[in-house]
Amino acid sequence: MHLVRSNDALDWEKVSQVSPDGSEATFRMAEDGTMRVAIRDKKETRLSIATAKPPFEDWQLTDVDTIIPAPKLILVGGQEYIIGRHHLPDSNNPGSYIDRRTSVWRIEDYKLEHVLDLPSSGDTSYVGVIIQEDESVLLSYYSQHEVKYSAEHWICPANIYLAQIRL
Repeated sequence: MHLVRSNDALDWEKVSQVSPDGSEATFRMAEDGTMRVAIRDKKETRLSIATAKPPFEDWQLTDVDTIIPAPKLILVGGQEYIIGRHHLPDSNNPGSYIDRRTSVWRIEDYKLEHVLDLPSSGDTSYVGVIIQEDESVLLSYYSQHEVKYSAEHWICPANIYLAQIRL
């Protein structure tokens, strides 16, 4: 995964390599200009948080203790959160999961604390976020929890939802 830049959105140049095997990613800029990127690897085995200060050429990668597909980083009330897909583990079959949720975690020293699950199931995720002036958070996401879906969830319909939460 590379960070690129452009002055005209037509011609792009590579700035740096952020991760050797990144797939889905989200970034946010801190007030001091530091960029933070949450990256799910291609094999869905790891979530890393990469951090760099301008000019964004020297990245520090730290693995976190949970795999989160379709991550979204946000800052609310001075606290960093990540929102994404949560695979609920199957206690009877290690390495497998029984369902999925769109969930919110608090990030503290590269450790994740599960905060809440949104009403969701099946194929669910890819959240959009608007942080309101009162620091409530509007989240849009898709889910199959109100439709019939199968193990081949990608061929089944999903609905789009809007939730308002306080963190």
